[in-house]
Amino acid sequence: MRTSHTAIRRRIADEKGKLTDEQLFASPQFAAYLTDIAEAATGRYRRKSSVKTYWDALPNADIAHTDSRTITVNAGNFLTRSFPTRSLKADSLLGIVGHECGHILFSDFTMLETYHQALSGGRFYPREPKGLSPKQERSLDEIKEFLEEKDEAVTKALCDIAHSLVNMMEDVYIEGRMCDAFPGGLKTGILLNGLRFAEEMASVTEEIEKQHHEVAIVANLLIQYAKTGDINNLDGYKGPYLNTVYECIPYIDDAAYDDDAKARFDAANKMLLLLWPYMESYIRQVKEDIKNGTDTAEAELGGQLARTAPLPGRAGRPIPGKKGKHGSGDDEDDRSQLQQVLDYEDGRLDLEKTDEIGEDGDGGTSHTSDYAGSGYVSQAAEDMERIMAQLAEEAAYASYEQELSEELQAESERIRYGNAHRGVHVNVNRMSYVDPAYMEAYRKVAPPLLLISKRLQKQVSQILKDYKEGGKLDNLPLGKRISVRNAVRNDGRQGCSTS
Repeated sequence: MRTSHTAIRRRIADEKGKLTDEQLFASPQFAAYLTDIAEAATGRYRRKSSVKTYWDALPNADIAHTDSRTITVNAGNFLTRSFPTRSLKADSLLGIVGHECGHILFSDFTMLETYHQALSGGRFYPREPKGLSPKQERSLDEIKEFLEEKDEAVTKALCDIAHSLVNMMEDVYIEGRMCDAFPGGLKTGILLNGLRFAEEMASVTEEIEKQHHEVAIVANLLIQYAKTGDINNLDGYKGPYLNTVYECIPYIDDAAYDDDAKARFDAANKMLLLLWPYMESYIRQVKEDIKNGTDTAEAELGGQLARTAPLPGRAGRPIPGKKGKHGSGDDEDDRSQLQQVLDYEDGRLDLEKTDEIGEDGDGGTSHTSDYAGSGYVSQAAEDMERIMAQLAEEAAYASYEQELSEELQAESERIRYGNAHRGVHVNVNRMSYVDPAYMEAYRKVAPPLLLISKRLQKQVSQILKDYKEGGKLDNLPLGKRISVRNAVRNDGRQGCSTS
């Protein structure tokens, strides 16, 4: 089988064009690339990390999680898949890795665990809320009565909602720290994900129509504000939910960017008092679960709340903060520019769905997912192209190996081995994939063996050439060349040869 380099390059280009998002983003090569990014970020603070990727496009699939050592990313998560171009998807995955690196570096796991244990035990941490409004005072009195009675349903409901509030502010804090420390691709990805996350959330009216728990509706509005610094209320909803959100916003603005984790715990406690009047339906369902030994309420709340990556569950202290805070408006210009890019790309792809009219009058589809007409320069575009080329090359050579194996097998079956080998089956085995360990072992032993191989090739080549031309005759009076070894003879011959 003879193949030209042009044909190989053509096949590599074809394989590159056929690569799917799953093949690219869930590949070991892309995971290695993300690991390099994570190691560079956490290694600055002498923390170790690595990244694993997989693909799960189911509606309720996880986004990512970390055990503070390994970051596991679902490359097929709903958020990344929602971006219109492959370059934006790559930046989204960078942002997810940046978010998890933020937890590894800046989350105080020990204090987070202390907070949740204290609330589960029926007390507020770091202290009972002070400086409350009359509305909050009433909620505090009611909650304390239930806690003194050790009402299991109320305690569990409070813990679930408090966990969501703390997680929300912790995400804002660690992302702010990451944006300050790494203003390049990680920051861009984090901001992109925040904008898209808010866009993907259901509106207040939609949640009301779906009969979501009231506390989930308010919590989602708070999450949306925390992620983007604004609330997307295109439906023009006006009502008590928004009023409660406006009461909570000052706590988010003050605590979400504070280096002291206790400030976020205190803010979560005060917001919990404002959300208390909306928890009745959820508490009622929790009571039913306790009675029936089920966990329907928690699962339902998880489905209604905006999906975020869970907080790591381990002990550990964060990297100390620096003086000065990362405020909620610090990234407003960057958000505005990225929002324009998203609007442009989404709108462009929608228009291109009907940019060609077929003979039957129907619209056609003609677009490339890597078009960059918005002027947006992807932070991961160049690296992604390199990885795609590597994957395409591996796929092209694998297909060639398969074809070669089939051709060799067919050739072996045409060979006649004589009566002695009649009925003997010949099977050609070739490795279509060579493990990197084998490649490394080859590089160690190859140099001296290659020298021997070249010598043997030269000798065998000469022998075959002589055989083809009828053999070689030495010690002739006349010939094509002089044999140096036999140039001087006593018998008068000249030591010529025919070769």
